[in-house]
Amino acid sequence: MKLRSLFTYLLLLPLYLAAQEVRVVALEEVGLDDYFELKYIVENADVDAIELPDLSDFEVLSGPNLSTSSSIMLNGSKMTQSKTTTYTYILEPKACGTFTLPRAKLKIDGKQRTAREVKVKVVQGGSTKGRRVEKHVKSIKNITEKDLFVRAIASKVRVREQEAVVVTYRVYWRMGVGLSNIYLQKAPDFHGMVAGEIPITELNVSLEQVEGESYKVADRLKYILYPQQAGKIEIAPLALDCEIVESDPTMDAFDAFFNGRMRSRVLKRVSEKLMIEVVPLPEPKPDDFCGVVGELSMKGKWKTSPITSDVAIHYQLDIEGYGNLKLMLPPTMNSTAEMDVYDVATREELELTGNGHKGCVTYDYTVVPRSAGKFTLDALTLSYYNTVKDRYERLSSDKIKMNVLPGLEGSGQGDSAKQLQDIHTIHAGDYLLVKRNAYVTWGGKGYILTQVMLLCCAVGVFYLVKKYRRRDVTANKQKAAMRKALVQLKVADQCIKNKENDRFYEVINETISNYLMEQFKLHRSNLSRTSITDLFAKLKIDASLTQRLLKVIDECEYAKFAPRVDDNGMKELLQEVKDVLQLL
Repeated sequence: MKLRSLFTYLLLLPLYLAAQEVRVVALEEVGLDDYFELKYIVENADVDAIELPDLSDFEVLSGPNLSTSSSIMLNGSKMTQSKTTTYTYILEPKACGTFTLPRAKLKIDGKQRTAREVKVKVVQGGSTKGRRVEKHVKSIKNITEKDLFVRAIASKVRVREQEAVVVTYRVYWRMGVGLSNIYLQKAPDFHGMVAGEIPITELNVSLEQVEGESYKVADRLKYILYPQQAGKIEIAPLALDCEIVESDPTMDAFDAFFNGRMRSRVLKRVSEKLMIEVVPLPEPKPDDFCGVVGELSMKGKWKTSPITSDVAIHYQLDIEGYGNLKLMLPPTMNSTAEMDVYDVATREELELTGNGHKGCVTYDYTVVPRSAGKFTLDALTLSYYNTVKDRYERLSSDKIKMNVLPGLEGSGQGDSAKQLQDIHTIHAGDYLLVKRNAYVTWGGKGYILTQVMLLCCAVGVFYLVKKYRRRDVTANKQKAAMRKALVQLKVADQCIKNKENDRFYEVINETISNYLMEQFKLHRSNLSRTSITDLFAKLKIDASLTQRLLKVIDECEYAKFAPRVDDNGMKELLQEVKDVLQLL
């Protein structure tokens, strides 16, 4: 009898183990926007407990949802009864990729069992293989401010003047809110800051926990800001139009045939205001302060070899780092008795990061040596505010050494030879000798009085001419500054015709800077809003004219990040610059 029972047990053991096998059901491929079911199924056994594996790559929206079912089958006089226990989880992917769901542990009939691993591939958007499990996500009809809202998030709330801060406008919406699109009706206005938009090419949807609840989130707008003044700066709230798509059971049959009973509506959401505390830069600022707040390195080299006199050569200065590099002022290279220095050309290779613009700015100095020889020029210096060390730091290039060779037309000894060719011998000939007292009578009161009167007249004429020339030099300098400005503005007009928008704003900005420096004897480091306002107030220049000039400067600075593309607007700006400069 015992042998018969053992034999029967051995025959039924595979069937018993098969009955206790845990089946795992899940889609092999799902979309990032899909919800899918993960099922653990046990047949003909009692499940006491289940321990879910690590699902950190997925958001658990629901579960475990327990369901049981039983069935009875009659086969002649025999009755067979079966029982199925199912644990269901509703999951949503957090990112794209291929993920492995580890083995789940179940306690079946008092014994530990382990389910198999499952691999799930998550693709961008919706999957053609997957399906949305809408029945587990209840659609929200009355959408409140807690179901859909916008937040303004700053990378820093306390920064130095001119230090970069990134402001991100992030949209939050609950599961069940059919958000289909987000529109910006009006660009934000950042008062007291130079702003540039960081492009967002596509909305990357992710999940985030807010006060214990799951929300879908997406960054809609991102700006990098450079504060131009100290104090507390308020960033005004931003309004976004959110388009919602939802089912409408009241829709008539005709519209439902074409729209599938789906209707869209727009909800306006406004972010809360944001406060940024701007700390002023320490005083006094170095004389060679370039206006950059960040971290920099500098190196220079000659691009031209060999160097010859009376031939233009180029000195290249590379400045690398991060910060407000778009607003950086180039180091000054002054003309000397041995060489002439002309306008510097700028080339930028920058990208936007959380710390501001990062990359390299190259300054190309054009130099023309006047004579041959060996010369050593002063090193180029530049000071900036280091945000890491919280102090001013000075960068310096090596001393600029020049070995200037004679030019094609000769220099040095060649010049001396050329000068000797201009000296001619005195030719001999017949000369007429005149007596010493033949034309001049020395002595006498009349002679002395005449000489004194002539001397007084000469002194008076000398001072009158000197005064006139001094006045004339000032007037000529002013006229020369305006002539140079008009020449540069012609270049700006040509940029409009050639569709060179970026170049147009650079020319306008450089024209205004050069005019102010020559007209009012300003240094380039003093070309700030505060300096210009104080100077014009001392000179009693009309405040409205000052505001017009500052408005033009602000538009040029903003155009570095978001240039205008309409020709009419650029022509109006060009005319405004001409009018303002002629009135100054």
